[in-house]
Amino acid sequence: MGKIFTIKQNGQFSRAFCKGINIVGKNIVVYALKCKNAKESKIGITVNKKLGDAVQRNRVKRLIKEAYRTLLQTEPKIVDEKYIFVFVARARCFNKKVKMQHIRRDIKNALEKLN
Repeated sequence: MGKIFTIKQNGQFSRAFCKGINIVGKNIVVYALKCKNAKESKIGITVNKKLGDAVQRNRVKRLIKEAYRTLLQTEPKIVDEKYIFVFVARARCFNKKVKMQHIRRDIKNALEKLN
C-alpha cells in the first residue's frame, strides 16, 4: 500500500462538512465528498480540543489513521471512487478501552454504506 494522502487546506475540510454526506458511528463520524477530478482519495482527521490533552488527541489521530491504512491494505476495493474523507473523533474514542479494531469497524461500516 502506498502513501495515505491527507487534506492540507481548510477549504477542503469545509467543503466536506458542508456538501458531503455524513455517516455516524459509535466512535467516529465520517464525512465523505466525492471528487471527480482527484487522483487519489484524501483523508483529514479532526479531534476536538475539549475532549482531551495533546497526548490523548494525538493517540486518537494515530488510531484513526492506522485503522484506515490497515483497512485499505486488507480490502483495497472497498471504495472504488475517489473521495475526500474527514474523520471526526467522538468522545468515546478517548476511552482507553477503545482499540484500533473498534475504529476500523466503524470506518468499514461507513465506507460500505457509501457504496
